[in-house]
Amino acid sequence: MSHKSLYKFFLISTLLCFFSLIIAGSVVRATGSGLGCPDWPKCFGQYIPPIYESELPENYQEIFKIQGKTIAPFSAFKTWIEYLNRLLGALAGILVLGVLVFSYRLKYESYVSFKNSLMLFILVGLQGYLGSLVVSSLLAPYMITLHLILAIIVTCLCAELNFKMLMPRIPKLYLNNKIKKYYFFAGILALGQFILGTRIREKVDKWMHEEMNEVLSLPRQDWFSNLGPMIDIHRISAIFIITILLIIMREIRKANLKNKFEQTLPLIPLGLLASSYLSGIFFKHLNFPGWNQPIHLFLASLLIVSFYIINRLYFNKN
Repeated sequence: MSHKSLYKFFLISTLLCFFSLIIAGSVVRATGSGLGCPDWPKCFGQYIPPIYESELPENYQEIFKIQGKTIAPFSAFKTWIEYLNRLLGALAGILVLGVLVFSYRLKYESYVSFKNSLMLFILVGLQGYLGSLVVSSLLAPYMITLHLILAIIVTCLCAELNFKMLMPRIPKLYLNNKIKKYYFFAGILALGQFILGTRIREKVDKWMHEEMNEVLSLPRQDWFSNLGPMIDIHRISAIFIITILLIIMREIRKANLKNKFEQTLPLIPLGLLASSYLSGIFFKHLNFPGWNQPIHLFLASLLIVSFYIINRLYFNKN
């Protein structure tokens, strides 16, 4: 295979791996498996974790205690969910290294950015370090949020590298400044909504953790109504972003632009936001089903990436 083909392979595989990691991380949280491996980078002191509790020392709960606190009884289900999540992280590191190597070999090509590839490599290393801090902090909510936000940043950067490779010649656009500002404002609102969503998840995760440990907690059917003004702001901002996208579509139609790419571009974030909003409705009416959390986070992540690509690769150019 040529260097270009290998670069393309590593870059596309890395982006797919990043999205898989976002989903896997959500599954880890939804199942309460964050401490399924109490140590890092090994799991119960092993590179391949046990399947049965009998494979561990009798006092394993004391041996692997975190911050002086004894860990919960062994659960093969939770351990292997967390371990598979870590394997995906390790795979991401290998793939990013491949991107870096072949971006250096092709650094003079117009569709390659060695500087951004190096930045991606550094950020993925930082992400791995943050992952270890998440475990050592006993899943502190602020650490989980930082870990997720950095995951979105590296995914956006990787998406940009993919876009530049797949579309080295960006179609000529004729959008006026008003539409550019609408897109930028909608992107900022979407980012704010995403961050607010992480705060909501922190609150829900607390109730979910209490429920899993059979601690007296708020009944699941009352979770949504006890989220306070955060959930109202979260919903209203989604409607506001949808409105802005509809205004953009109207402005494009008024400008009578014949470029089909420009005409259909706002449909991407609009479709993602509408799907994410529908997923949010499931939370309310189905009492926060665990299977919906990865779906909701995946759609929200795609939305942020789409706005990033639109603003970064199109509307910030001269």
